[in-house]
Amino acid sequence: MVALVSEYVSLKPRGVDDFWGCCPFHEEKSPSFHIRPDRGLFKCFGCGKGGDVFRFVEEVEGIGFRDALERLASRTGIELKAADPRERARRQRRAELFRCSALAAEFFSEVLWSQTPDGERGRAALVDRGISEETAREFGMGVAPDSWDALTGYARQRKLPLEVMVELGLLRPGRRDPNRPYDFFRNRLMFPIRNEQGKVVAFGG
Repeated sequence: MVALVSEYVSLKPRGVDDFWGCCPFHEEKSPSFHIRPDRGLFKCFGCGKGGDVFRFVEEVEGIGFRDALERLASRTGIELKAADPRERARRQRRAELFRCSALAAEFFSEVLWSQTPDGERGRAALVDRGISEETAREFGMGVAPDSWDALTGYARQRKLPLEVMVELGLLRPGRRDPNRPYDFFRNRLMFPIRNEQGKVVAFGG
């Protein structure tokens, strides 16, 4: 991921597996854009854009997911085979699940390190449990705000499909109106659970 992003951004390392540079999506003088190659994620704290390597290519090139997939496949010498519609739909659904999980983990992490009451409570909880900041950052820990709609609002802002967030167990359908979901996790530390490829597949809290 570093090699790819470096074609658009001049990156400088800060610590372990953490690279920073000026954001390619908006003008800035001080670097607020960073990537975590170990997690395959990028984030700009200036304009708010973030996601995985596919999302980066989509944003920087102004193309859709399929085109981004084809460009990355071509770059790595992988030949994409034409899939039948059902298989293609399953893959797209799986990719959407991973994307929503990754962005939810990013949201919880942002809250934990923010200068807000939720962030302060979360960091105090880390201290109570004897968890260092280094360890918390290494494992991508976060905190769910003490709110019924913080993650829901974030999902709407990032245009994430709410039905996928419900399927992931991050939101719950509204009791009176199923089309108005609410946050399931509230006021608790969050632990992203990753698969062997490092993708977030679930949360503990």
